[in-house]
Amino acid sequence: MDKPFAINLLNKEGVSERTIRHSIAVSELAVEIAAEISKKKNLIIDLNLVETGGLLHDLGRSKTHGIAHGIVGAKILRNLTNDTNINLGSCDKIFIEKLARICERHVGAGIDKDEAMIIGIGEMAYIPETIEEKIIAHADNLVDEDKVAGIEQTVENFERKLGKNHKAVKRIIELDAYINALLK
Repeated sequence: MDKPFAINLLNKEGVSERTIRHSIAVSELAVEIAAEISKKKNLIIDLNLVETGGLLHDLGRSKTHGIAHGIVGAKILRNLTNDTNINLGSCDKIFIEKLARICERHVGAGIDKDEAMIIGIGEMAYIPETIEEKIIAHADNLVDEDKVAGIEQTVENFERKLGKNHKAVKRIIELDAYINALLK
């Protein structure tokens, strides 16, 4: 799956131009972060997955702008593997599953099992685990609309919505520290 295919999928699913611009900005920032970490720490990071995952992380916003948009995007992606009318090219089911997990796990710095049950999106945790998932979640936290804004604005927004001591706010701060440590 390449960038034109991902952009086409966003359009086909009815994602707004505003969200597509945001997704492009997240993708570009995520690739920059991934390349820098890869270089500095000699880590193997799948840059194609980071680019494509950054583009598709908000795919579910075609159906909802609520917190479940990550779950919805994952479902759309998983359904692609069953659609015989779509040519996925060299993209296999494993790659699609990795993209689906990026969608599920990118919201804030993830959603733990207790939060997922409370908000009604399942009985499992949706916390970023792989380096690619973490980089995309972090890049998404740094991009407001289609501009890099910084973590402070994101933290303030989440504190306003959830409260200063909410565990989701703490996860965002911890993810920021984790990524910044890799960038040093």
